[in-house]
Amino acid sequence: MSQALARWRTALESVRTALAKQRTAVRVMFWEDSLKNYDGFAALRILDAAGIPPVHRPILGNALPSPYFVLRQDGKEIYRSQTVHSSSKPAWGDSVRIAVSPRNELKLQLYTGGLLSDGLLLDQVLGPLPPDGGFQVKEGSIVVDLEVQREK
Repeated sequence: MSQALARWRTALESVRTALAKQRTAVRVMFWEDSLKNYDGFAALRILDAAGIPPVHRPILGNALPSPYFVLRQDGKEIYRSQTVHSSSKPAWGDSVRIAVSPRNELKLQLYTGGLLSDGLLLDQVLGPLPPDGGFQVKEGSIVVDLEVQREK
């Protein structure tokens, strides 16, 4: 689906006549709508994160965070990553098979582990998912790199 959309977008840039542009634009809209209304499964990879601030500990001072992420679908936890200890630039590379539908809400939450409790750093809905390939989620100074690949 995403490859077809990319081909039609490229074609739209190169056509010269008004009629050809109109026909190509209709195909682009068709593929964009198909992606938006996709109902199936996809592999979602959470690659890495950057810009995670240090953790302030009242007596010990600042320390490197120990982040992990949680994926929630329709409010239910579907995946929890391993904690990457003492890192402001964690790398996971975890791949999760998810159900994709216009009716589902997929949420990415990034936490940092603490001595007594965990702190929520990022809480964002991932949807609608972009075309297949890489994309980023940003909140403040925090940037999370992801990839999505829909099943055929």
